Amino acid sequence: MSRVRCTAACGVGASLALAASLLGSALRETLPPTSEPAWWAVDREADAAYVLDENLILARCVRVRRPVEVCATRDGGAWILAGSGASRKGRSLLRLRADGSRATAIALGSSAALSVLEDDDALVVDDGCRLVRCGQEGEARILLEGRDLACAAAHGSAVLVGSRSGEIFRLRAGGLECARLAAPILDLESVGPSVYVLFGDPPRIGRLLPDLSLRWETACEPGCTGIAAAEDGGAWIVDDGASRLRRLARDGSIGFERAGLAGAAALAGAGDGSVVLALPGALLRIDARGKNRRGQGGFVFLSDVDRIRRNR
Repeated sequence: MSRVRCTAACGVGASLALAASLLGSALRETLPPTSEPAWWAVDREADAAYVLDENLILARCVRVRRPVEVCATRDGGAWILAGSGASRKGRSLLRLRADGSRATAIALGSSAALSVLEDDDALVVDDGCRLVRCGQEGEARILLEGRDLACAAAHGSAVLVGSRSGEIFRLRAGGLECARLAAPILDLESVGPSVYVLFGDPPRIGRLLPDLSLRWETACEPGCTGIAAAEDGGAWIVDDGASRLRRLARDGSIGFERAGLAGAAALAGAGDGSVVLALPGALLRIDARGKNRRGQGGFVFLSDVDRIRRNR
């Protein structure tokens, strides 16, 4: 995945949601013409998933019960982790086609940490004890079993898995490798040759070397719970406790910081170097220089956003 989930906040976040809603057009029943779909977003409280174009103009709305995470697929569709009607604790993994129709649904436990492989199969950490690969036709295969599994990410032909006890596992054709950092591992993100890890308490962000050791690391605020990879190999993070957005270069240097940002439920890097933040009621886009771009408002409570990468 190339996006981050953060603890939602009030106050400044609500103000930013309002500002973003003024930047973009509000959601409406009659949808305007759009360019090629570029984004998926999910609204937990509205029971809806949305497809938007590059300018964040709404193209399609799909009804999904209590969606919490979304990963876009290369074909324009998406995997969505959603609440299940069968159990208050269980969740369903839904595969939606590019036109919004449902391809398959897979019943899971208390799942989290959804990500997508190069062939558009899904990776899910299920019940904190197994990593499951889910296929396009509804098949599910356990790749790894262990304790306290927390997050996963595809990196080329390999799969990286992080645990709350501090281990990072790499699964590939040659076997299983393991490294250890300060616990817990909170998030893993891959973009090109770069792999970023959020770890420790208080959290730190670092970039991994090929042997899974750290090339560099830098401190984050306690409210930071994830990373959004940038297309140039850098990374975006929101330190929610400090209400600031930071853009990091591959060498760990800070490209810029922007204060006054809080309440982001998720964020995802865009192909032009900008980032899109999912605030409770709006999508806010910020370019690589920290300037506001066109947004989109009118949501109830967004829980995730992801960009469609047609050439992963």
